Amino acid sequence: MLGTALQVFVRHERLRVHVAPNASNNRAFGRRLIFLGVGQAMDGLARAQSKMVFPGALSVSASKAPFMRDRRRKNASSSPSAPNAPGPIDLIIVGRNAIREVLRHSPHTLKSVWGSDEALKELEPDLRRARITAQRANGETLSSWAHTDSHQGILGLLREERSTLDLPSLINSLESHPTATVLLLDSIYDPQNLGTLLRAAECFGVDAVIWSRNRGAPLSPVARKASVGASELVPLVLVPNLAEAVEKLKQSSFWVVALDGGEGGALLGSFTFPERCVVVAGSEGRGVQPLLLKKADFRVKIPLHGKIDSLNVSQATSIALYELQLQRTAVRRAE
Repeated sequence: MLGTALQVFVRHERLRVHVAPNASNNRAFGRRLIFLGVGQAMDGLARAQSKMVFPGALSVSASKAPFMRDRRRKNASSSPSAPNAPGPIDLIIVGRNAIREVLRHSPHTLKSVWGSDEALKELEPDLRRARITAQRANGETLSSWAHTDSHQGILGLLREERSTLDLPSLINSLESHPTATVLLLDSIYDPQNLGTLLRAAECFGVDAVIWSRNRGAPLSPVARKASVGASELVPLVLVPNLAEAVEKLKQSSFWVVALDGGEGGALLGSFTFPERCVVVAGSEGRGVQPLLLKKADFRVKIPLHGKIDSLNVSQATSIALYELQLQRTAVRRAE
């Protein structure tokens, strides 16, 4: 038998209760439901679709509970429906600087733009030059579409998913280049870091950025915004296995340089980067994974002189890429 309080609750709410043969489980469930309180029990039942089953005890059907059905209908009708998103989240780019750079350097990739009056006015010259007609949308709508509030009042929809190169195509395209730089990212899961790294890669003339399909962040609106448009400009390569990618690059006359703060690495200021170079950057917590460190030809670290003993991965990589580009510039001037 169920407890008296539970029986009163069931009769009052006009629920059908089917008691399972296991009486001990029924008694235990009855005590548990009474302990939770009738109010909490009703909330749990109201969230069920049509039938909630408690294994080994009983099943409760809400088909004869008009109060709950009415409450579900009321809640559903009272929530306003959000406008449909203009496209899949993978094709959305946000942020004024990011969209400005795409409009200036790769306008054909943008299909449409939505934004606030202020944002659209700021970008009006670039929109007009790219011959893109923008539409107005409020901040709440933009947040709903982009899944983030940091859109700065503007959102763009790309025409198609960002195309990526396969590794053999990248190797073939760089085969005749005496100097080439590839950035390989290991376990960069933070979209802000990913975007900032893509931005640094574009600014310092990196030929391509490689990362793993399974060990890294996707190219989301947050990453695109942090990249300030570089996500649509720098060549990207997604690979299933970073270690195998490193081996293939080494077979194609690339030298692998891992950024590693551990013992035994060369100091950045005294290291000369090879002409054909793969720079490997790892996650902030663990750094470059041991297997990739083992495959690296060189390890380089940045000397630090303050009390804090580490840099953000995007900061460290930017410094290394700047030093690399500085050496390349000096060589060109000497020639």
